Amino acid sequence: MSCRVPVLVILGATGSGKSKLGIELARRFSGEIISADSMQVYKGLDIVTAKVTKEEQAQAVHHMIDINDPLKEYTVVDFRNKALSIMDSMIKSKKTPIIVGGTNYYIESLIWQTLVDNPKRAGGDDEDSGLDESLIKVRRIDGSSNEELHKKLMQVDPDMALRVHPNNRRKVIR
Repeated sequence: MSCRVPVLVILGATGSGKSKLGIELARRFSGEIISADSMQVYKGLDIVTAKVTKEEQAQAVHHMIDINDPLKEYTVVDFRNKALSIMDSMIKSKKTPIIVGGTNYYIESLIWQTLVDNPKRAGGDDEDSGLDESLIKVRRIDGSSNEELHKKLMQVDPDMALRVHPNNRRKVIR
Protein backbone atom coordinates (compact mmCIF):
# COMPACT_ATOMS: atom_id res chain seq x y z
CA MET A 1 0.00 0.00 0.00
CA SER A 2 1.46 3.38 -0.97
CA CYS A 3 1.28 6.37 1.32
CA ARG A 4 1.06 9.93 0.07
CA VAL A 5 2.97 12.56 1.94
CA PRO A 6 1.60 16.10 1.85
CA VAL A 7 4.05 18.53 0.29
CA LEU A 8 3.08 22.12 -0.37
CA VAL A 9 4.62 23.96 -3.31
CA ILE A 10 4.56 27.73 -3.78
CA LEU A 11 5.97 28.78 -7.15
CA GLY A 12 6.08 32.28 -8.58
CA ALA A 13 8.09 35.28 -9.67
CA THR A 14 10.52 37.23 -7.46
CA GLY A 15 8.73 39.63 -5.13
CA SER A 16 5.28 38.05 -5.56
CA GLY A 17 4.75 37.15 -1.88
CA LYS A 18 5.80 33.49 -1.94
CA SER A 19 7.92 33.76 1.20
CA LYS A 20 5.22 35.46 3.24
CA LEU A 21 2.68 32.79 2.22
CA GLY A 22 5.21 30.03 2.93
CA ILE A 23 5.85 31.34 6.44
CA GLU A 24 2.13 31.54 7.16
CA LEU A 25 1.55 27.98 5.90
CA ALA A 26 4.56 26.68 7.87
CA ARG A 27 3.13 28.17 11.06
CA ARG A 28 -0.37 26.88 10.34
CA PHE A 29 0.54 23.34 9.22
CA SER A 30 3.61 22.56 11.34
CA GLY A 31 5.87 22.85 8.35
CA GLU A 32 9.34 23.89 7.38
CA ILE A 33 10.35 25.76 4.25
CA ILE A 34 12.72 24.49 1.60
CA SER A 35 13.88 27.37 -0.58
CA ALA A 36 13.85 26.32 -4.23
CA ASP A 37 15.58 29.38 -5.58
CA SER A 38 18.76 28.85 -7.58
CA MET A 39 20.24 32.13 -6.33
CA GLN A 40 19.26 31.99 -2.66
CA VAL A 41 21.53 28.98 -2.13
CA TYR A 42 24.45 31.41 -2.45
CA LYS A 43 25.82 33.31 0.54
CA GLY A 44 25.84 37.09 0.25
CA LEU A 45 23.29 37.56 -2.51
CA ASP A 46 20.56 38.83 -0.19
CA ILE A 47 19.32 41.95 -1.99
CA VAL A 48 19.60 40.68 -5.57
CA THR A 49 17.49 37.59 -4.78
CA ALA A 50 14.86 39.10 -2.43
CA LYS A 51 16.08 36.56 0.12
CA VAL A 52 14.01 36.21 3.30
CA THR A 53 15.36 38.30 6.14
CA LYS A 54 16.72 36.87 9.40
CA GLU A 55 13.50 38.06 11.06
CA GLU A 56 11.39 36.15 8.54
CA GLN A 57 13.60 33.09 8.92
CA ALA A 58 12.96 33.23 12.67
CA GLN A 59 9.20 32.88 12.05
CA ALA A 60 9.61 29.47 10.36
CA VAL A 61 12.48 27.06 9.82
CA HIS A 62 14.09 27.62 6.40
CA HIS A 63 16.40 25.24 4.54
CA MET A 64 18.60 25.61 1.44
CA ILE A 65 19.46 29.28 2.00
CA ASP A 66 23.08 30.54 2.14
CA ILE A 67 24.54 27.06 1.74
CA ASN A 68 27.07 27.65 -1.04
CA ASP A 69 29.81 30.11 -1.91
CA PRO A 70 28.95 32.09 -5.07
CA LEU A 71 32.32 31.19 -6.60
CA LYS A 72 31.71 27.44 -6.32
CA GLU A 73 29.72 25.39 -8.82
CA TYR A 74 26.32 24.24 -7.60
CA THR A 75 24.03 22.12 -9.77
CA VAL A 76 20.39 21.16 -9.65
CA VAL A 77 21.51 17.63 -8.79
CA ASP A 78 23.43 18.99 -5.77
CA PHE A 79 20.29 20.87 -4.75
CA ARG A 80 18.01 17.89 -5.22
CA ASN A 81 20.20 15.49 -3.25
CA LYS A 82 20.51 17.79 -0.26
CA ALA A 83 16.87 18.94 -0.30
CA LEU A 84 15.47 15.39 -0.58
CA SER A 85 17.53 14.39 2.45
CA ILE A 86 16.08 17.33 4.39
CA MET A 87 12.56 16.46 3.24
CA ASP A 88 13.01 12.85 4.39
CA SER A 89 14.03 14.06 7.86
CA MET A 90 11.10 16.45 7.99
CA ILE A 91 8.62 13.74 7.05
CA LYS A 92 10.03 11.41 9.71
CA SER A 93 9.55 14.25 12.22
CA LYS A 94 5.94 14.73 11.06
CA LYS A 95 6.74 18.15 9.57
CA THR A 96 5.15 19.33 6.33
CA PRO A 97 7.69 20.21 3.62
CA ILE A 98 6.82 23.54 2.03
CA ILE A 99 8.79 24.14 -1.14
CA VAL A 100 8.99 27.86 -1.91
CA GLY A 101 10.72 29.34 -4.90
CA GLY A 102 10.86 30.52 -8.43
CA THR A 103 13.32 28.08 -9.97
CA ASN A 104 11.05 25.65 -11.73
CA TYR A 105 13.77 23.08 -12.42
CA TYR A 106 14.70 22.94 -8.73
CA ILE A 107 11.08 22.31 -7.82
CA GLU A 108 10.66 19.70 -10.57
CA SER A 109 13.75 17.90 -9.28
CA LEU A 110 12.02 17.42 -5.93
CA ILE A 111 8.52 16.44 -6.97
CA TRP A 112 9.13 14.59 -10.26
CA GLN A 113 11.81 12.13 -11.26
CA THR A 114 13.14 14.32 -14.06
CA LEU A 115 16.88 14.14 -13.46
CA VAL A 116 19.28 11.42 -14.43
CA ASP A 117 22.55 11.45 -12.48
CA ASN A 118 24.32 8.55 -14.11
CA PRO A 119 22.01 6.06 -15.80
CA LYS A 120 24.71 3.39 -16.24
CA ARG A 121 24.34 0.44 -13.90
CA ALA A 122 27.01 -2.07 -13.14
CA GLY A 123 26.56 -5.78 -13.61
CA GLY A 124 25.02 -6.14 -17.05
CA ASP A 125 26.45 -6.84 -20.47
CA ASP A 126 23.96 -4.50 -22.11
CA GLU A 127 24.48 -0.95 -20.87
CA ASP A 128 20.69 -0.45 -20.84
CA SER A 129 19.91 -3.59 -18.82
CA GLY A 130 17.96 -2.94 -15.66
CA LEU A 131 17.11 0.64 -16.57
CA ASP A 132 13.66 2.12 -16.62
CA GLU A 133 12.56 2.67 -20.25
CA SER A 134 12.22 6.43 -19.68
CA LEU A 135 15.89 6.61 -18.60
CA ILE A 136 16.94 4.76 -21.75
CA LYS A 137 15.05 7.33 -23.83
CA VAL A 138 16.75 10.18 -21.98
CA ARG A 139 20.15 8.67 -22.71
CA ARG A 140 19.30 8.41 -26.41
CA ILE A 141 18.10 12.02 -26.44
CA ASP A 142 21.33 13.27 -24.85
CA GLY A 143 23.32 12.38 -27.97
CA SER A 144 20.97 14.18 -30.36
CA SER A 145 21.50 17.71 -31.67
CA ASN A 146 18.96 20.46 -30.99
CA GLU A 147 17.90 20.34 -34.62
CA GLU A 148 17.34 16.57 -34.52
CA LEU A 149 15.26 16.87 -31.37
CA HIS A 150 13.19 19.72 -32.79
CA LYS A 151 12.50 17.70 -35.97
CA LYS A 152 11.29 14.82 -33.78
CA LEU A 153 9.04 17.23 -31.85
CA MET A 154 7.67 18.51 -35.15
CA GLN A 155 6.66 14.92 -36.02
CA VAL A 156 5.10 14.23 -32.63
CA ASP A 157 3.52 17.62 -31.83
CA PRO A 158 3.72 20.18 -34.66
CA ASP A 159 1.79 22.85 -32.72
CA MET A 160 4.23 22.71 -29.82
CA ALA A 161 7.21 22.65 -32.18
CA LEU A 162 6.05 25.95 -33.67
CA ARG A 163 5.89 27.52 -30.18
CA VAL A 164 9.25 26.23 -28.86
CA HIS A 165 12.56 27.50 -30.21
CA PRO A 166 14.86 24.67 -31.43
CA ASN A 167 17.60 25.82 -29.02
CA ASN A 168 15.30 25.54 -25.99
CA ARG A 169 16.53 21.97 -25.50
CA ARG A 170 14.87 21.35 -22.13
CA LYS A 171 11.40 22.30 -23.37
CA VAL A 172 11.84 20.41 -26.64
CA ILE A 173 12.78 17.27 -24.72
CA ARG A 174 9.91 17.69 -22.29
